[in-house]
Amino acid sequence: MDNKMCILSSVDARYSQNILTIKNIKIKVYKIDLDSGVKGVDGVIRTRNDIELYYINWFYDDINQRLQQLLDEMNGGTTFALPEFILLTEKIKKNLKTLLISSPFSHLRLIRKWNQVMSIWKNDPQINPHIKEFCETLFKKFNYKGFRRGNLNRLAVMLNVKTCLYCNQQYTLSFGTFETDPALLNLGKSTAFLQFDHFFDKSTYPFLSMCLYNLIPSCGICNQKKSKSGYDISLHPYISGLSEKIRFLIKDTNAMTNPHFKNNDHLNIEIDTGGDPNVSAIVGDLNLELRYSRHLDIVRELECAKYVERYYSDLEDWLASRMHIEGSCDYSRRSALQRYLRGYRDECEINDEPLTKFRRDIANQL
Repeated sequence: MDNKMCILSSVDARYSQNILTIKNIKIKVYKIDLDSGVKGVDGVIRTRNDIELYYINWFYDDINQRLQQLLDEMNGGTTFALPEFILLTEKIKKNLKTLLISSPFSHLRLIRKWNQVMSIWKNDPQINPHIKEFCETLFKKFNYKGFRRGNLNRLAVMLNVKTCLYCNQQYTLSFGTFETDPALLNLGKSTAFLQFDHFFDKSTYPFLSMCLYNLIPSCGICNQKKSKSGYDISLHPYISGLSEKIRFLIKDTNAMTNPHFKNNDHLNIEIDTGGDPNVSAIVGDLNLELRYSRHLDIVRELECAKYVERYYSDLEDWLASRMHIEGSCDYSRRSALQRYLRGYRDECEINDEPLTKFRRDIANQL
């Protein structure tokens, strides 16, 4: 037992050190640009510091108290009252404040350490029978299910993510207004029609179940279909975003003009993943090709919009020549027309409405 304790202490020491150095990592945010400020549903613009401060203020004390309860229970002689479990819980509690706002990269490193510890424990006949009960109890103490019914709705109102960060197919709307001093970041009544996906599975890694940057606003379909085995960190929505990695395509564009194809039966949508097996894995798990195959009517609409846009362009050129206007057409006016006809927005607005990524890719192909 002494040898095992030395190993665990060594692992835990590195585990603690990783948590303490989290603040030195700068997170590149693609979907939710906290560094530039995020305008919440209530109209208030918040910085990364604002949101992290809110998160600590709302969740730290409660979770810290629950972890202390867990320590008291183990010290009182629960069925899993083992020195190894007590030591790990103490480390988590000691670094809880930093852990709650730790980055995805830090999560990845902590997971490696956690897996090392679990590997040691699973080979120990005295510890192994109690691992499941300990992990389930630890998850309960972080109280994700309890927070999800209330306080996490306020986070959704602050982030104001309007569509699923994985599929861009479903709305993820939230509603709420201030009832107290905005400086307190204390949102009043709020509700959110979305689910929070845990990029790193909460049952496998219960200590990450309430970490701010492990909670991804998503639709119920993606949350349920996403694999618990995990994905490459490059696919984390706070780092790059899936929409950057894929491109929607019409498999056979001849099906658009072939007179023998009078309906959508011969139109097929495929997703170009750039040959990246990590991207292919999540696209397959989320069943995106099948889900987007139901939007062939949009493909037809975009085809019609192409001709309307061309007519407008020709007419504008004719008017310019008749009025002796030199130079190119008004770019902002042309962009606005494309926005209305094609139904997609600028890159930074892709997640404002469902299907905008799909519309942009198909329109570009046509």
